[in-house]
Amino acid sequence: MGYATVEIDERDCLVAFGDADLVALAADALRRSALGADQPDARRGSRLAATEHPERVMLHDERVGGVCLLPRAVLRSLAVAAMAALAARELLAARVATAAVIGTGAPVAGLLTALVNHVVNLGEVALWPSHGEQGWPTPKLTAHAADRGLMLSRPVELERALLGTDLVVLAPGLPEATYRKVELGMLARGAVLINATGEQPAESLTRAVGRILVDDLSAARERTAVPVRAGYRVAPEPMALGEQLCRPRAGWEFAGESVLVDLRGVPGLEVALASRLYEIALVRGLGVVRHGLLGSKGGQLCAPTPGMN
Repeated sequence: MGYATVEIDERDCLVAFGDADLVALAADALRRSALGADQPDARRGSRLAATEHPERVMLHDERVGGVCLLPRAVLRSLAVAAMAALAARELLAARVATAAVIGTGAPVAGLLTALVNHVVNLGEVALWPSHGEQGWPTPKLTAHAADRGLMLSRPVELERALLGTDLVVLAPGLPEATYRKVELGMLARGAVLINATGEQPAESLTRAVGRILVDDLSAARERTAVPVRAGYRVAPEPMALGEQLCRPRAGWEFAGESVLVDLRGVPGLEVALASRLYEIALVRGLGVVRHGLLGSKGGQLCAPTPGMN
């Protein structure tokens, strides 16, 4: 069957991501996951498939009869950024807050975009390490942050980025040696720490925080239990992020109590986000249109090879 295939690269994904209704997508994915919905994607007719190129993923959108190729790692990091924005917006009590985003590359660009656009009570966001990716933040995003009275800073030392901070986001791809340097005592009282690395949070953090919220409770339960050593504080039992955010004024309920949000990925969010990015790309003329036939290779769907017109 013939399709016009649109290929979106990392830069265009980030541009489209800035226009997406991230919080609504993340909230819907959490709600459907909590309900145990058989079809976690509210955008019926959309599905993701592997391609012959491991670094890319293919979206089939039956609603518009189109196909979109996206960078797999970028899509995953943007889905995490959307969930992080939802958690930060709901859990930070209504006060002017400071934030620190720790990491580099596209994940940080996505997280910064999500925080600037959807967390309204931030006063400053520190980006560490100070040698960020060239071109990020973009002038448009910097101007938007300035219009909201939000200051972006790049401290040289990690300790300075963390000291007294209300919200810390550990980005995907962050080296273990770095995220294990983060200690709760550095942060503000009642801080929210979002672990978006995809890795097990440090034991010292899980035992120090007052609450642990996870987007996928089943994944948290599958983790290997850490033996409790004599004299050590027992880590709180993980709770479902979706259930907590359904309760009114969740941020006020946790005010003064440190919260660790451990993001492992919610079924359906990636496909819903990919579908939305594809819609925005079509409207804004983003990406490269490649024409060709979809076929199969080794039992997998495959897309036109790069350069095919």
